[in-house]
Amino acid sequence: MRLDRYVRCLLLTALAAGLLAGCAGIRPAPEVGEIPETAPEAETEQRRLLGSFRPTFYCLADEADARYAGLPATAEILDIYGRTIARVSPEFKRKADLEGSARLLDGRVINFAGRAPDGIRYRVAYGAEYGLGAANAENTSGAEPYKLIPYRSVAVDPEQVPLGSVLFIPRAKGITLPGGEEHDGYFLAHDVGGAITTQRIDLFVGTEEDVRNAFTRNGLSNMSPIQVYLVLEPLAEEIRTRYRNKYTLTDKPIYRMTWSDVERMLANLSAAETDPDRRIQFLSEMGRSTPYLIFCLGEGPSGLIDKDPLLDLARVDCMTFCEQILAMAISRTYQDFFQNPADPGHGHLPDLSGFFPKSAEDPLSRRHHRLQTA
Repeated sequence: MRLDRYVRCLLLTALAAGLLAGCAGIRPAPEVGEIPETAPEAETEQRRLLGSFRPTFYCLADEADARYAGLPATAEILDIYGRTIARVSPEFKRKADLEGSARLLDGRVINFAGRAPDGIRYRVAYGAEYGLGAANAENTSGAEPYKLIPYRSVAVDPEQVPLGSVLFIPRAKGITLPGGEEHDGYFLAHDVGGAITTQRIDLFVGTEEDVRNAFTRNGLSNMSPIQVYLVLEPLAEEIRTRYRNKYTLTDKPIYRMTWSDVERMLANLSAAETDPDRRIQFLSEMGRSTPYLIFCLGEGPSGLIDKDPLLDLARVDCMTFCEQILAMAISRTYQDFFQNPADPGHGHLPDLSGFFPKSAEDPLSRRHHRLQTA
């Protein structure tokens, strides 16, 4: 009987210990707005092996790098229309062409925009500290690209890895990054590259060198195969949530702006940029995704012939797009924007009155609101 009681005591003790251990492992439910942290075993279940990929590395070329100091600026950075964005040294131009994005001495970041017979063309990546990737798969219009995030964005072949996917690379987990944090192994498939095909993957390393960076210092080698996993839902969305504010362009396109958004944009732009050409370029980029509708404007609700609105930022045709961009470029406020074609003289700002017809009898005046104020 003593032995029997002893065994029962041992069993009760073991049971109690197990319950205590179980309680110790119970985690409270996350608070509202808190990002849940998935348990490691659950993470493993939400990954699917894509296979073995050969990694390469790319970076943001920086004109302030000492290697480019004092070199003659004899090469031109051109936009998609062949206009000069900047003049730089041929050495820096070659580096920018190789990497696809670069930071100029004046602080502007430029991004690959396409190819022409005479070379690569660029766009100014306003609002993106490290440049832009592919079109954001979360944006239904497809017009707003992802912002690149150092040590997080990767370029892939979309036929192998869908853009917008979350990936897991075990070899990267635990690597100490320049800011001191440890990498969790998760990456965002937010970019593409001409040479990134089939089982290639290109890891973005910010302003570190593509040949010397946190990854290469910790054993990841150029073109040495690594295992890559596709992260499944719901874990994939959890990872996106952690980084969405870093990869999403926060500036609204013009067609989605309210009048107060326009007021704020014009005030900031006139304070930050005195060059009218750059203002026009910035505003053109902000307006490039505006829906197209021919003959979209008229004389307003009190018009005798055409009662279409005098002003509508949500849609443009070719003429009204040019009129609105030029008017914004010489404006400091929303009211300036509406009145400027009638009164283009604003201090140091350029007189663009020649862009606007003067005659109220102009046959186009029935369609383009800017001509109504001339």
